[in-house]
Amino acid sequence: MDSFRPVHPGAEAPAERPRSWFKGILTNLLSPHPWLFWLTVGAAILAKAIAQSWLVAAAFLFGFYMLLLGSKVGVALMAGRSRDLLAGRPYRVTMRVLAVLLGFFALLLFREGLKL
Repeated sequence: MDSFRPVHPGAEAPAERPRSWFKGILTNLLSPHPWLFWLTVGAAILAKAIAQSWLVAAAFLFGFYMLLLGSKVGVALMAGRSRDLLAGRPYRVTMRVLAVLLGFFALLLFREGLKL
């Protein structure tokens, strides 16, 4: 809902804190992607790595999480540094278009879920 009423990051600070950490953690916990990965592919790779050596398993986990977290931090840094590129009306229009696209894809996923 926040995407339909976007406020430019340079505008007045909201009265309440955005609770970004909480939203990020909750989103990651409720997302099916990590659960599906670890229940299928990730568990099989980890089991094979453990069969070879605990060091191989630790290297897999370390490399996996460093790449995963590193890519997320990289995207966040790029987004933070480029946020001044869009301002005013173009920013609001972009956010609304992205919100509509997100809603559209959510409906598509929901439809696919009902089919299955």
